[in-house]
Amino acid sequence: MTSPPPTSLASRSPEPRPLTGARERPTRRDAIVIADQARIRRDLSLLRPGDELAVDLRTLTNRRLDLVFDRTRQINRLRASCWRSSPRWSGPSA
Repeated sequence: MTSPPPTSLASRSPEPRPLTGARERPTRRDAIVIADQARIRRDLSLLRPGDELAVDLRTLTNRRLDLVFDRTRQINRLRASCWRSSPRWSGPSA
């Protein structure tokens, strides 16, 4: 049994996010919030591929992705180094 789509998200309290810093994959709820904001806000404008703002946004997004990949690589190297020095090491306990 499915519930009807929400008519107003303002009356709903947001679900708490995990405090670990991990981000979940985008969910249906995220899509609803984004669509609702795009519909309600009047200060949003269309981004065209050649616009300076779109280029800056793409550059910043790509830079963030590079930083995430670098961080993941460093963590994996650290784990490998710890494992090589002590094969019984299984990582931090949860």
